[in-house]
Amino acid sequence: MSWNAVPTGPLEVPHHFDPNNRTQAVAFLGKLTSGKYIHGPEDVDFWYGIVIVIGVAMFINIYFLFQTWAKLRAADARKSNPSRPANVITKTIASITSLIRNVANRQWAPKTLGALSPPPLGTCLLLLVYFGYVGGMEYYHAFVSGAQHWEDVGLRSGWLALSQVPLLILLAGKNNLIGLFTGISYERLNVFHRWVGRVIWFSASLHWAYQQYGWSLLGLTDLEQEISFQFKTGVAAWAFLTWLFISSLSPIRNWKYEFFLAQHIICWMAFIILVLYHMPYAKAKLWVYIPMAFWLFDRLIGAVRFSFNNSKVGRATTVALPGGVTKIHVKNSRLTRWSAGQHAFISLPQFGMVQAHPATILSTPKSHGGDVVFIMKAHKGFTSRVLQSASTSELPLLEKSHQSRALEAAVPTSQQYTALLSGPYGSSHLDFAAFDSVMLIAGSTGITFNLPLLLNMAERSQKRILPVRTIQFIWIVKSSTWTSWVSEELRSAVTSLQKAGINITVKIFVTKDDGMTDTSITVSPTAAAITGPTSTTTTTKHGVPEILSSASDQATRSCTCLDLEKCACITTVDPISPSPSSPALASMAEKFAITTTVLSSSTPSPHSPSSTPSSPLSSPSSPTESQSHIDVFATTTGSTAVTAAIEGHAAVSYLPSSTPLHIKGVDFATLHAGRPALEDLIGEFTAGRDVADVAIGVCGPLALNARVRGAVTHRAGGVYLHVEGFGW
Repeated sequence: MSWNAVPTGPLEVPHHFDPNNRTQAVAFLGKLTSGKYIHGPEDVDFWYGIVIVIGVAMFINIYFLFQTWAKLRAADARKSNPSRPANVITKTIASITSLIRNVANRQWAPKTLGALSPPPLGTCLLLLVYFGYVGGMEYYHAFVSGAQHWEDVGLRSGWLALSQVPLLILLAGKNNLIGLFTGISYERLNVFHRWVGRVIWFSASLHWAYQQYGWSLLGLTDLEQEISFQFKTGVAAWAFLTWLFISSLSPIRNWKYEFFLAQHIICWMAFIILVLYHMPYAKAKLWVYIPMAFWLFDRLIGAVRFSFNNSKVGRATTVALPGGVTKIHVKNSRLTRWSAGQHAFISLPQFGMVQAHPATILSTPKSHGGDVVFIMKAHKGFTSRVLQSASTSELPLLEKSHQSRALEAAVPTSQQYTALLSGPYGSSHLDFAAFDSVMLIAGSTGITFNLPLLLNMAERSQKRILPVRTIQFIWIVKSSTWTSWVSEELRSAVTSLQKAGINITVKIFVTKDDGMTDTSITVSPTAAAITGPTSTTTTTKHGVPEILSSASDQATRSCTCLDLEKCACITTVDPISPSPSSPALASMAEKFAITTTVLSSSTPSPHSPSSTPSSPLSSPSSPTESQSHIDVFATTTGSTAVTAAIEGHAAVSYLPSSTPLHIKGVDFATLHAGRPALEDLIGEFTAGRDVADVAIGVCGPLALNARVRGAVTHRAGGVYLHVEGFGW
């Protein structure tokens, strides 16, 4: 046969083919790589399945939105158990949903793997289905015989890799169509974005490997590499794709996120350009132009939203708080609507011109005077610079008339900074107010997600009857001083919910306070225990006071002593201060029926720098019979920790020398030493309740989230569980 003849059937290798004969080799290679292959329209077929999955997810989203509306309407109509399924159909769906949740919530996250731990089981199963789907598209009817077999399999892989690029971009954008239809926010879709990218890399690698193998069997590898421009551009595109894959791994991604993001976009653009050169066909260009259009659409919408939010530039004030965090209040007249749990990207040009950091919005549109409030943990770079420049002292709980001039002079004036906001984004959870029983668990700065949920329910409960009847709020912190971050907000929410007849319990677990001690001490009926800190103010070398906690207006309660200096049943005195037998303390002990104990020299000093934000909410109401005012005076040099308890009211302070304080005590939480037994807490909370009536929300580090997932799986069955994590 002629070397230039067009084959009428499967291409076969001629009997006398000599790959060393350049004329024969070039002619046969041309037939091999440009013939008509039976690889089918797998690229188009791939999208049929994707559209079906998105459609199912959209239907599920609409169903749950309707169910939430129905529950709220039933509560407005004062129906009993408004959160429970109303008929056989909804009960059946609820049962199936619970079974799916019970499987999907499981997660294996050992400490040794850390950020490399696999996603929850539900996500893993969805990814396995996706892998199987792509694999099926790759090998279904892949039976081309003859010399073109490996070329055909390789081309299938290449087309499948290319057809997934639009999906990759849809899953990456903050303003994407998948999120719009399914109600799933972009950051929760991001895990699928990463894995689709990895599947694209694997498909592209198979594309190269299969073709290389086929060429090597015929001895044509060197010739292809020499004369083929497509080979060169393909290798270059694969190199960029490989780097995108490697750099997206968690340790590298989290190392320098701003750098990762910048190089990620640049490498992606380079990959797209090289693909256009690698496959200069109209059909191939279509799979490149579509994702570019999606990307430009996302950027355009983001630019419009950013321009509107900052058409009147916002001003930010910052306050440094204990634990290395900064509380940021942004006054922005344009950004007036957001949902509880959403986040925004904040940029303070004075601390970084091109840096915009994501942070969950702590406030609601109706709290904090409409300010957009964030709490940011300081790490390196931007967040560290913000913390170092923040104000270090505010005294919101001290009555103006009782502040000395020296203390007033010690409080710096808050400086304002230009603040640019992008967003809001996120918030793909169900409405927690539509469940009968809600448990919210936060670890450290995870409070920024759970607190606005609580504030939102508190605000709505003042205007309408909500299905939610019981709320348990759990916050896990390393130090009791961290409660100052949101003490005013928590107090306000608890008060509003109690007024609405909603049973609210706040438990704060302190895990690493230096003064941890015995928890077996109790208080007599005449001196109720402290059930939670109200606020914390700065303690300095000049003795600026630190208000630690307030009293219960209940009768008798156990005293959980986190620190000998911070428990209502024990009063402690520094070794340099007078003994408990001093007239001043003896008089107070007699008046308030309290006990005193002298600290040993090995006891850690309580004087650690801390600060408190000014009260963002309305001031507490005037004192009633359940809110006693206790005037405490320290008459000695140095710092004295004094506890006073009166008829169910207590106040604890670190007092400077001869400084009078006027403290208003409000009970809003119970404090516990050590880590919580989450499985027991969740088991007790859900016992006897219908799983369809219970919602649990958790926000914290991976270890905490995994523990909650395990506890829910073992003790709470298929309750609704929403998990928010740190990082991206």
